[in-house]
Amino acid sequence: MSDHKSDKSHSDVERAATPSSDDHDSHLGVLTVEATHKVYGKYSKCLGLAAYIYSLDGTTTHNYLAFAASFFGNHSLISTIQVAQAVIIAVGKPVIAKIADVGSRGSAYVFVLIFYVVGYIVIASANNIQSVGGGIVVYAVGYTGLQLLTQIIIADITTLKWRGLVSALMSMPFIINAFVGSNIATDIIQGAGWRWGYGMFAILVPAALSPLIITLLWAEWKARKLGIVKQRNSTKSFRHKFFSTVDKLDVVGLVLLGTAVALILLPLTLSRSARSGWKNPSIIAMLVVGIVLLPVYLFWDIKFAKHPVVPRRFLLNRSVVIAADFSNSS
Repeated sequence: MSDHKSDKSHSDVERAATPSSDDHDSHLGVLTVEATHKVYGKYSKCLGLAAYIYSLDGTTTHNYLAFAASFFGNHSLISTIQVAQAVIIAVGKPVIAKIADVGSRGSAYVFVLIFYVVGYIVIASANNIQSVGGGIVVYAVGYTGLQLLTQIIIADITTLKWRGLVSALMSMPFIINAFVGSNIATDIIQGAGWRWGYGMFAILVPAALSPLIITLLWAEWKARKLGIVKQRNSTKSFRHKFFSTVDKLDVVGLVLLGTAVALILLPLTLSRSARSGWKNPSIIAMLVVGIVLLPVYLFWDIKFAKHPVVPRRFLLNRSVVIAADFSNSS
């Protein structure tokens, strides 16, 4: 009797999660997370732990850069490092989102975690301020990825009615760490030093993310074992898989968008410190090229991309475009 019920439940799950013909072009990651949620949808505790460690990182590590620069006797590069970090945080989100859609949420978290840990190891073992800057750039990929993936998982497991509330709850650790973080940073600086302030997150972040990653990967494996999600192109050649992945990631679109955003943001922040300010030819050239690349990116995504970074239905939807404009202006 129990076996009959189990088979019935599995078939119900399979019917609910199996994509229809209308979803033929959906990314594997989207289909996988739908099936994963059917198999095991209880991520809240693991997600809360990830949100807390993200908050603790954000409220403590920014204090250490000045001490690192002072240690190496080079404060002039602080603003440059912060600009590079901000650009990576802005540009990295579309890349992480694409990886999460094309692959899976679990694999995207692993990708993010690698950058997080490697970046902090580089910073903690740095011998000069340039190495610190390089480590911060690498870490920024993990930081922005963790922020984005948390919101993606929230969107996966909640309805539109409760999504805003759950997103707000995931931000509650910032209220706690607004008080706790400063005390931790002070104790670290006065005690173990700025290197340990960065380095401890190479231990804390994997420990905090491991329950969520293990849960996601296990649920994805379970969904595949039940036949709910079937791997595509399993018999294709490596070359075919490679170019298929490139198409799904829309690498050209990501490069165009990332380059455009970077070239627009850099002049806006570097113009104050650049020689001759806005009259500097390099500043003008970067801004002009960045602005020109935006319509080039739109043209590519609308006309040529098989799996665009931003789906065409959004780019051509006036309501979405106007809402995005209002969001950016506010």
